[in-house]
Amino acid sequence: MKCRDYSILISAQLDGEIRPAERALLNHHLNECAACQQYAADLRNQSEVLRDVSSLPAKQAQELHAATMWALQIEARKQLLEARGREERKLNWRIRLFSQSFAAVASVLLLLMLVNAILRPAHRAFALFQIAAQAAIQPDNSDEEIAQLKDLLLPLAPSPRPILDPHGTLIGFTKEVDEEQFAVIAYVGTDGRASVKHVIEAPNNPEVINKLSTALTQQANFRPAYIRGKFTPADTILMFSRITIIG
Repeated sequence: MKCRDYSILISAQLDGEIRPAERALLNHHLNECAACQQYAADLRNQSEVLRDVSSLPAKQAQELHAATMWALQIEARKQLLEARGREERKLNWRIRLFSQSFAAVASVLLLLMLVNAILRPAHRAFALFQIAAQAAIQPDNSDEEIAQLKDLLLPLAPSPRPILDPHGTLIGFTKEVDEEQFAVIAYVGTDGRASVKHVIEAPNNPEVINKLSTALTQQANFRPAYIRGKFTPADTILMFSRITIIG
């Protein structure tokens, strides 16, 4: 306990509301603390003066009352400053605890990112070594295992584009179309069949797109995109333009 805690016991003793255990603790402290002894004596004198205030003249009673109020104001201000100091210390402690916790969480996240950045190349290298070892041990590897090895070793190739077979394709459609120019994006499946996916430059007659979709399904023949040993669906751009040749 501190001296300000014993001041409460001194006041309780003067009021006759102190417990025996508290009185023994207070007496032990007063035997060792001169400041609390002086405080107890001053408080005892003030208490005796207040008991005899009724017998004092009016002027002295007013002076004593003013001095008492002044002392109470000083004590209240002192307690207010101490309470504010305790609140500021608690706030600083909370801010320090929050900043330390945030720094710890950020450090853990950075550590996890660093470990992931280190282990990812190592895991890829281990997978390469494992597949290469299997390829070396088993000479009759399947195409799927060879394609898997290529996917790991070789960088990804750019997306391929289908190739339109020009042998008589869409000739009937182009003869029926009077549009000067239009363009679409066609989706070509693995079987070479195509369909209109998006109109880039729309024709004047909307029915032209329907005719084109029918012609792509029934007449067109594409060579599908081919990558790493297998056909794959892809998009291609089709542009139609009418050219007039004079002479």
